[in-house]
Amino acid sequence: MTQSSHATNRQAIHARRPSAPAVVRPALAIVLAVALPDLAQAQTWSVRPAVQATVTATTNAARSGSDQERKDVIGAIQPTIELVGESTSFRINATVGADLVAYANGTQPNRAYPLIVATQQATFVPRLLFLESSVSVRAAERDPFAARSAAGTTENRQTTAAYRISPYIDYQVSPASSVFARYDESWSNTDAVDAADQHFTNVEVRLSRRPLPFGGSVEYTKQIARFSGQGESRATFDTVKARGDIAIGGELIVGPVLGRERSTLFLETNDDNLYGAHLQWTPSERTRLAAEAARRFFGTGWTLDAQHRLPWMTISLQWNRSPITTATSLGVAAAGSNLNTFLDGILTTRYPDPAARAVVVTNLIANRGLPTSVQGPIDVQAEYAQLQNNLRATWVLLGSRNIISVTTYAQTLRQLTRAGAAPTLPAGNLDNRQVGVTLGLNRRLSPQLTLDASANWSRINGLADHSGDVSREQIYRVAIVRAVSPRAGISAGLQHDRLATTLPGIDSFKATSAFVGVNHRF
Repeated sequence: MTQSSHATNRQAIHARRPSAPAVVRPALAIVLAVALPDLAQAQTWSVRPAVQATVTATTNAARSGSDQERKDVIGAIQPTIELVGESTSFRINATVGADLVAYANGTQPNRAYPLIVATQQATFVPRLLFLESSVSVRAAERDPFAARSAAGTTENRQTTAAYRISPYIDYQVSPASSVFARYDESWSNTDAVDAADQHFTNVEVRLSRRPLPFGGSVEYTKQIARFSGQGESRATFDTVKARGDIAIGGELIVGPVLGRERSTLFLETNDDNLYGAHLQWTPSERTRLAAEAARRFFGTGWTLDAQHRLPWMTISLQWNRSPITTATSLGVAAAGSNLNTFLDGILTTRYPDPAARAVVVTNLIANRGLPTSVQGPIDVQAEYAQLQNNLRATWVLLGSRNIISVTTYAQTLRQLTRAGAAPTLPAGNLDNRQVGVTLGLNRRLSPQLTLDASANWSRINGLADHSGDVSREQIYRVAIVRAVSPRAGISAGLQHDRLATTLPGIDSFKATSAFVGVNHRF
């Protein structure tokens, strides 16, 4: 691909500004449609307003090259309201807010980014019929090869949305047998890039029997992925799979996986055998390992999920190679991406009650200025089916004074094809490979004073038509956080950003910033 075509792609990405109402209205409609019937029945309610304000002075507000740097002062306010309503048959958790950003010298346009994150679980018929739904509207990266987007800036940010609704049946036929059926619809969209909407439909029906010591399951799945673009495209996968389970010693379950699948890609339908094996190892309630590998139409696919926790430490590993079949890429947290989850696991022994433990985790994060998310690969919303190879590992240590976290990830996205087939790349190819590492240290200096430091290194390489395109980014941050009351705190610190890229239309840059902030939970 020539430099001029690269520049054209970059200009197309930056040409359209996101229209926030276009993605917010469907989110509000889904929240109201799903939540309103239950809200009136809520037996307990929790309302938690909060606000965070930050003032940042930076040497390079536009993240431009060395000959075009412009200093500026950026003001940002993030008001939020968290609502939690629950009864014996449902639970709703919603956070609604905004990220309001203004530049004193007009280096970038002032913007307001909406924030809507809501999840709902409801029981319509006990032990039989259930419903889950989620909505996420937030700001995310507009161009995966540019610098990371961040709260308190408008550079390389767009409003993105993901919605999901999932009714399902989970019925225990006997102490050893069960029936599970689920219908899942999910959508993702953004107005920043032409032809980037995605719609996924997943159907699953499974009959299972516990291994006593022999058991297994038979399941049917249908997955449909639709992509809007210069011409609408879709991919369809129908799979029938049987899994044998053999229990060994009460801790280990192993067995074969056999099946047949029909795949439709680029209007071509093929039937293939599916075969492999799986295992599940649970030596204690603190340790779990589950893995499955199978030969499929695209080659070898696998999933690996390993978890281990202690009262002072937790470690998590997820690795999968499979087609992208859900709209989780736009704001719905992926496994292993939320610091709250790791701290909650560590504190399980000390605080067995989930509600009490959630309050402890919330206070710990707020009072010590911890980030709520763990950095992972940049989300890429392509207009064609992709095969994802995604690896993420996280280690978190919680000591009396120190909280240390280490996260590493490696993700490759390629156009989905049959094994051995040559790809047919559409215009605007977004295949890429990303790797990154994040180190975090949070040290309590006194009962009210905390030092929080982090270092992030990441790299994204373009593949196929974008082969040779590389962006490398480094972010170093250090802050002092002081808790002035149980619900309020102030912080001050420095941050240094550095991006080196080979792509036309994107500047390599350096920027150093000083910031002060205040947060308050009402």
